[in-house]
Amino acid sequence: VGNSSNNSSTATNSGGGGSCTAAATSSCTLEEKARLLTNLSGAAHYFDIPKLESDIKTKLNAMMLEHPSLACAILDESSKMLSGEELVLLAMERVRARPKAALLHWNKGVPPSSLAGTMNGAGISSTFPSIGSGNNSTTAGGDGSGEERGGVTSLNASLLEQVIFDDQSTASELTKFLCLKKWVEGCKHVVSSDDIDVPRKMLDTDEILSSRTPSKPARKLIDDAMPAATAQPNVTPPPSPTSKSPSDESSIVSQQQHRLTIAKHLAEKLDLSLIPASDLSTTITDSKLISTHDLYQAYRLQALNAERTKSKVFVEGAGLGEVNGTYIQRGVHEGTPMYNKEGVWRDREEVFRIFLCTYSNGNKSWCLSIVPKGKEPGKTTDLDFYECPVSYGKGGGITGGSYGGSAE
Repeated sequence: VGNSSNNSSTATNSGGGGSCTAAATSSCTLEEKARLLTNLSGAAHYFDIPKLESDIKTKLNAMMLEHPSLACAILDESSKMLSGEELVLLAMERVRARPKAALLHWNKGVPPSSLAGTMNGAGISSTFPSIGSGNNSTTAGGDGSGEERGGVTSLNASLLEQVIFDDQSTASELTKFLCLKKWVEGCKHVVSSDDIDVPRKMLDTDEILSSRTPSKPARKLIDDAMPAATAQPNVTPPPSPTSKSPSDESSIVSQQQHRLTIAKHLAEKLDLSLIPASDLSTTITDSKLISTHDLYQAYRLQALNAERTKSKVFVEGAGLGEVNGTYIQRGVHEGTPMYNKEGVWRDREEVFRIFLCTYSNGNKSWCLSIVPKGKEPGKTTDLDFYECPVSYGKGGGITGGSYGGSAE
């Protein structure tokens, strides 16, 4: 693919990620390469080349593991393909596991502006020697060749709701809001009036698959309808960004309004009471995505919650470094405060919780666990790391040495 210097054909994707000429794939962004490989997978399926199709899927999965934000671009591209079911499921699983990294380019909860150093470009296996190979260096959010990109801005409007508000995602309400805000500011797709269809019904992964329609007619139909002499590769150059007509400016404003309308509607799904007051008063208010009435209700709930004294628990020196850190009081379990900390466990973004648990024999212990989403704490579905009997330490609290037990 693109390995011959005499090959001047153009491989174009329709996902807003740009296009790559086959002779210049080394200057493409990683998103463009991922989209190109996704389309190549569809071609391999069409021409019944299973080995090539399998190799591409394996490489795309490796790219998503190294650069989670590429999952959004692969999802966006594969959702338009009749043969894209497996890639859709792989991409959705990656977004669900690492929503901040996949949607916002956050690595372990850290915004890209705080990241130091560079990341090597994802090397493609020998099956695709000219895509991603070489010494491209990438910086998240940078402008050089091999730039990562992807993320929520690479999703088209029809996917936005089911990806951000996916029931199986571990994303917090603040993360969901930041995704909407970032999509409005930087969406790469053209949003048509048909996309502004509110209220919308949220779809699951199966409905994403079943709702796809072919974006192009079948190859046989194209070949039958087009004389052989006129069949040519698409080599139309992209429009020059240097000059804009008044209609272009009007279109830009219209697109911004379309995106804003969609995001405002989806923002109504957010539970603002779960967003810290400091973010409500700054990021949320400044975005203009939330109505004054909804902000008032959120502040009201925040004020009521503030009446309960919020405290913090500091965990340090644990045998598992992932559980160390500051736990903030969030909610109540069995009439006692529960403390939460966001983190990453086995390459999934999770919430570590400290809570009081009563066992079937009546004994009580403070537990440090991961509670599966949608489940109540203190069940057998918990992933328990440490526990401390209530009788341990003065007043039954958690003391500095209470996490000395072995981890599961």
